[in-house]
Amino acid sequence: MSVIHCTRHKAVCPQPIMTDLPSYHVQPHSPFSLAGMDCGSPFFVKEHRW
Repeated sequence: MSVIHCTRHKAVCPQPIMTDLPSYHVQPHSPFSLAGMDCGSPFFVKEHRW
């Protein structure tokens, strides 16, 4: 008779192998300084005077 060992209690979380980040990814910048927005269709803006 073969013995089946429980692997649930001995499970290990695999760690992904990551490479070094390029220097332009680790330089300090203000948030969203290199982000853009693309709208797929026209949108209307209504201004209010309070």
